[in-house]
Amino acid sequence: MSNLEQITQQSFNQKTSFFQRIRNSLTSKLAILISAGTFALAGCGDENENPASSPHDDWPQITRIYQGGIPISSGKTNSEGEIRFEEGSRGVDIHVVNENNQPVNNAQVTYFDGNDFECFQVNRNNYAPQLECFAHNSSHTLSLTTSPLQISHHDSYGNERSKSAAINCADWAESNWEYLGCRDETQLEAMMDGGSYIIKLLSKIFTFGFSDPYVDAAYDHLKGELDENDAGHIYLFNPSKHGLYGTSTIWTIDFKTKEIENCNDNLDNDCDGKIDSEDSDCTCANECSYSGQKECFSSGWKECGDFDSDLCLEWSSLHSCGSDEHCEDGLCQPENGSYCDPCNSDYDCQEGMECRWWVDTNITWCTDDLQCNDNSDCGGGYSCHSDNICAPAIYLECHYSDVWLKDSCNNWLYEHDICTSDETCQDGQCKSQSLNCTNDNDCNLDHICKKSTSECLEEPSSLCSGSNCIDVLIHIFDSGAAADDSFGLEIVGSFYGETEPGGGKTWTIPMVANQTYEMIVYGIGVPDGVGTYTVELTNANAINGPPLSGNNLDAGMAFTWHIKPEETLVCSEGSYECNGNALKICNNNSWDIYTCDFICVEIGGYSDGADYCGYDPNFGHDACSCNKTACNQESYQCEGMNMTYCDLENGFLKTFPCDNLCQDGGYEGASSCSNSSSYGHDVCFCY
Repeated sequence: MSNLEQITQQSFNQKTSFFQRIRNSLTSKLAILISAGTFALAGCGDENENPASSPHDDWPQITRIYQGGIPISSGKTNSEGEIRFEEGSRGVDIHVVNENNQPVNNAQVTYFDGNDFECFQVNRNNYAPQLECFAHNSSHTLSLTTSPLQISHHDSYGNERSKSAAINCADWAESNWEYLGCRDETQLEAMMDGGSYIIKLLSKIFTFGFSDPYVDAAYDHLKGELDENDAGHIYLFNPSKHGLYGTSTIWTIDFKTKEIENCNDNLDNDCDGKIDSEDSDCTCANECSYSGQKECFSSGWKECGDFDSDLCLEWSSLHSCGSDEHCEDGLCQPENGSYCDPCNSDYDCQEGMECRWWVDTNITWCTDDLQCNDNSDCGGGYSCHSDNICAPAIYLECHYSDVWLKDSCNNWLYEHDICTSDETCQDGQCKSQSLNCTNDNDCNLDHICKKSTSECLEEPSSLCSGSNCIDVLIHIFDSGAAADDSFGLEIVGSFYGETEPGGGKTWTIPMVANQTYEMIVYGIGVPDGVGTYTVELTNANAINGPPLSGNNLDAGMAFTWHIKPEETLVCSEGSYECNGNALKICNNNSWDIYTCDFICVEIGGYSDGADYCGYDPNFGHDACSCNKTACNQESYQCEGMNMTYCDLENGFLKTFPCDNLCQDGGYEGASSCSNSSSYGHDVCFCY
């Protein structure tokens, strides 16, 4: 194990993406390797091994893996822009065209074949990556565009651009992809790179894709959709890391309102870099793993949840099974079969059961082949429906701010009721917006809760838009020893929010440079009669008003300042700071943040990832420490579409996608990775 090479020593003079800058660095490094006689590494087999006139003839078009219970396949389109994914006796045909309806060859296609969704990512040089989701398996024509952004709103209840399919895919991704933590609006731009994204935002879900040069445009589009209190939980899938074709990453970002840490959901809810029991907000221990978990106990089952409101998980009381049932996987099942099993026909169900399905959906399940008279005749959480058939019970639940139908097998069926702008979804119903709020979730989507008066107030309108804006950071907190005071903030008469007792809060507000704004901070709760406050400004100066800290801002009092936005330096150029197991890099006097696993694997080529982030005396600053495997002799080994080789200059094994190596060698991409009789070892074949 040794420290990251001088990847952190790059000079960053332009606001381009981190990945793009390092890719430029790798290009020059590989040019040296090629000239040094390892040109085979870049993938030039001889013409007999890889004829340039028909690059698809001699390599397997499809690579397949399994993750989270579903197959993920990838390949490249032929000269007609077509690729076929085989599924048993049938196939799914994909035709990729450009905006002029002309076929696009050598396009990388990654296919996620879920039980209730199928999604395709398409990527090709000189086009924006595209991601589309469908409700059921069928053949499709997918179109690529040269526009900077490729945006697809998934709001359909049919097969094309299916809302339920996109939601199901995102939910699956959150359970199976790499969780990179939480980022608020100010942190998001620094970690974004070119690729395809699934965005979950309140009741909306959409996909968009872009390449590295258009990171700023993508961020500006996304920023326009966000509230200042929104934070994105980020999940990453890298096809090449799993041996699949594709150099474009795929991301899911699930935006939620920042909240106090939930101690049992494996998320960083308050965006402080600490998850669940790592967070100081969590003072109790979980008895079980996750909310909704069910396990068999004795003659029945128990469910995991927070039933005593202490932020930790515990088991519920016992739910007993019937005399003719047994408990299996946390459900009461009949002695001769299993409920909720998906099926295509009765042959897929256990003896004594038959295959049924919900009309207008592709969701199937097994049930008893006997008629029922009431719910007591049914097991497994089923109920007796009007046609005397035992079927999963159906409930109304809130899902993405609207009312959805959900069955007892945990299938989301379809949207039942869309709540208006004056309503909020509570307990499976659209309810009129309550004025007696306790948090922002009680308010309309364009309102926020003023807790001190239990009022839902309109969100403040934007103070600035365009290139002349400066992001002003206002941090207000209780700086006293008792830590019991709370304060509120208003800018030019608009309410922005309040701090929690004894805590603090930071607002990021775009303002016009050199324009003067009135800022009011008022005391709310001051139990000991001593309102100890501190106001910190970034990118703005207070030109008049009382001191920015003191001990006299009592309940019912308000202090007024006039502030002027003037951009200040957030960090010093060329500085580095660890943030947990991530590295912050100062670029144009603002922080970019990247996980150490990303730096080690994607940039350094060390497939075992990062060990830690810490101070490195060799560099004189913080750096990522990568897990490395030593080597001392020349070696080349294909691993799917990745090449692992011994970097004799540094004495360690490195792994890179063949597509990257070929492109850095001046080629369009890689066609395969296999043994070459000409070179006597594995090589990447380029086209």
